[in-house]
Amino acid sequence: MTPENSPPSLMQLPTFIFFFFTVLPRTHSSDHSLPYGDCRSSFECGIMKEISFPFWGNQQSHCGRQGFELQCQPHEYPVINMENQTFIVLEIEQNSQWMKLARSDIWNGTCPLLDTQLNHPPFSFSATGIRNLSIFHGCQVGSTISEQAYNFSCTTKNGSIGYDYVLWEAFTCPAKLCFLKFRVPVLITAYDQLVYRSLTLKEALNEGFIAVYHFEEEEFCRKCRTSRGTCVRSMNARQVLCFCDNGRLQKTPCLKHDHAYLKLKGSRFLGYGFASGVVFACLIIVVYKTTRMMKSKTMKDPNVETYIKKYGSLAPKRYQCSDIKKITNSFRDKLGEGGFCSVYKGKLDDGRPVAVKVLKTDIRKGNGEEFINEVISISRTSHVNIVSLIGYCYTTNKKALMFEFMPNGSLEKFIHNENIATEGRLAWGKLHEIAIEIARGLEYLHRGCNIRILHLDVKPHNVLLDENFCPKISDFGLAKLCPKESIISVLDARGTIGYIAPELFSRNFGRVSHKVDVYSFGMMVLEMVGGRKNIDEFAKDSSELYYPHWVYDRLQKDNSLGLHGVMSSQDNEIAKKMIIIGLWCIQTYPVQRPSMNEVLLMLEGSLDTLKIPPKPFIYTP
Repeated sequence: MTPENSPPSLMQLPTFIFFFFTVLPRTHSSDHSLPYGDCRSSFECGIMKEISFPFWGNQQSHCGRQGFELQCQPHEYPVINMENQTFIVLEIEQNSQWMKLARSDIWNGTCPLLDTQLNHPPFSFSATGIRNLSIFHGCQVGSTISEQAYNFSCTTKNGSIGYDYVLWEAFTCPAKLCFLKFRVPVLITAYDQLVYRSLTLKEALNEGFIAVYHFEEEEFCRKCRTSRGTCVRSMNARQVLCFCDNGRLQKTPCLKHDHAYLKLKGSRFLGYGFASGVVFACLIIVVYKTTRMMKSKTMKDPNVETYIKKYGSLAPKRYQCSDIKKITNSFRDKLGEGGFCSVYKGKLDDGRPVAVKVLKTDIRKGNGEEFINEVISISRTSHVNIVSLIGYCYTTNKKALMFEFMPNGSLEKFIHNENIATEGRLAWGKLHEIAIEIARGLEYLHRGCNIRILHLDVKPHNVLLDENFCPKISDFGLAKLCPKESIISVLDARGTIGYIAPELFSRNFGRVSHKVDVYSFGMMVLEMVGGRKNIDEFAKDSSELYYPHWVYDRLQKDNSLGLHGVMSSQDNEIAKKMIIIGLWCIQTYPVQRPSMNEVLLMLEGSLDTLKIPPKPFIYTP
């Protein structure tokens, strides 16, 4: 028998099976799902990886949102077009919704002939971390513009002859002295280095700048990806939908047990006959062995086992999934939900109320790094102003942390409530007391433990209040443990935009240390005083856009601070003290900021002993 006429061997069976289970079923898929088959939950664009909706590149337009298209070339940075300008995308942080951009027209040169435009929704300049350079071309030979100017050589397209200068925001130049003037944003770190001549203009421009974008459906898309779906745009461009692996488009995340789909799948199995039955049996065996292997690997995670062995009886109690389900009454009372977790109210057998934070394991790191990080960090603490960890659950499909219940929720709702004027706000004395206690908690983390703990995500949302409004610092998922008096290594800009210290964006500001928490604390204190976000995109006056800038000017001119609820000279003194301390804490360079111990002394001391700090860099575009 010749090879051409020989019967199919067992080695060809997988190909046959593959046809039955992948190719053939797809021919029965509904037609409306076909255009979305090429969309991917995440994709690569040049040298950048793990990019997801709303961005899209080298795909159909319905795989992303309008305005978010990336141009992709091998081994290069992605490129994006905005308002007739082209930008090189140096970095994307989708959780916090910001990008680091550089203008492509000056990537290989230093002669911008256009202002940088970025005022069209959903994109805008970041209100933090950038400053503007004023670039003048064709200035008169021999003109004295400013000793602070940085001069460079440039040949403009119109062939103008003369000097070219860069001026800082604080200086101006008479328009008649120069032929052209443009404004270009740069990172504050690059700006400072340019001032001190440690960077060239080209290097400063190529550092880029921070731009933010607004995408309302980010949480929906995160849930869609978690359910193994892909976020896509409807053909009429009006909706963001979840495209599931069963070929369906849904307004909700994919369902794990889609009965209609299972019924259709079952009818196909009946039609496949003996071959598909054999394959199905094989699949069961493979799934069973894979599940056992994964379970064994997860349950014996070396991080978890090492932790349990190291801390022994001192470790928090470890609960099983069934215990968590019983304590939360089958997860009935949800207190809140974030991008990485859901929080439920529960009750222990002794009647104590608890809050159970259930992590969405599908979008966490596979080794549970942040989960273990939070367990270990809080386990090392014992302080009245640090939330108490009661127990945890770590299994194949469930990761949960159990904390003492805080009936008054987070500090955020007491300072950012739009109706706070009518509903009543915390008294100034209580706000001052809360600030002192938060400072005590942070000072304990920095100095009171046998190892220094940096929280790295201090903000009002992560400060919880008990029944007596005693604040407790929570959420240690981004925390970092380090020896005292040490400089630490943090590879990414951890935290929340608006509270992140400059040195976390760029090491040119200084090394990362405990002063990053001081910066975040200062931003939070200013929000407590102002009763508003420090960055107000809807401010009527541009001078009110960045609150620290606005309040500093009023403080220096001894003007009224215009604060709600200031009823007495004592209230005014408390508010002024908290503002001055907050401004000290948000100094741009870490070396200029006080330690938390010094902050505590300032809060507990007299206003008369406080000096107004230098004006922080103003991060307005």
